[in-house]
Amino acid sequence: MNEADLVRSGMISGSVRQTAGRILPEQSPARAGSRMILGMRVDATSYAEATRLVVEWARRGESRMVCCASVNNVMQACEAPAFRALMNAADLV
Repeated sequence: MNEADLVRSGMISGSVRQTAGRILPEQSPARAGSRMILGMRVDATSYAEATRLVVEWARRGESRMVCCASVNNVMQACEAPAFRALMNAADLV
């Protein structure tokens, strides 16, 4: 799937392109222990820690983006730069 396919499918939009390049602060818990797999960031975490982060963000009323690091997502990110930027911009992968 290329960038045009992602736009047509609704997976990305023009506004995503502007926000996808944002960088999380280095002290962000989602960054601790992160690894790059074929160009896509994957956060080293546990279900318990991921749940704790999501609940904490919800309690603070923060709008965050959490993505699943499935094999399909890694391969799509490898092949489509816009999708890779979207995944790498997530608060937790």
